[in-house]
Amino acid sequence: MPVPQWNVRQYAHVVHRFRDHGCDKATWDEVRISFAILIEKGPHGCGDRTAKKLKNGDGMWELIARYKNLQPRLLFYIDSLTLVFVHAFIKTGGTKDYGRAITLAKERRAAIKGGRAVINPVSTTRPH
Repeated sequence: MPVPQWNVRQYAHVVHRFRDHGCDKATWDEVRISFAILIEKGPHGCGDRTAKKLKNGDGMWELIARYKNLQPRLLFYIDSLTLVFVHAFIKTGGTKDYGRAITLAKERRAAIKGGRAVINPVSTTRPH
């Protein structure tokens, strides 16, 4: 059975902003590892330590990474064979971060699906 080829897109430049300004290099390297596992195995096959569907997320998923005491999260949804990243943040503990993050992610997904926002390719490489 062939492995699906996942396309990856982002709302505006949400992943690039997070990569360049939201976390340090070591933390981003951990995100890249989780990202590579997600792309290779897909959201359903990579395991809950890498990506999981959010409860009350209305189809929203999170990419999970960890570095020391930092917990970067990138929220995305699946549209056919495209993973569309719509929000990124550093989780500060518990579930208090998720309410606002999920709301924002859903708003951005609605904007994309409604034609009010564009999606762009994603690069995990940091600029020099």
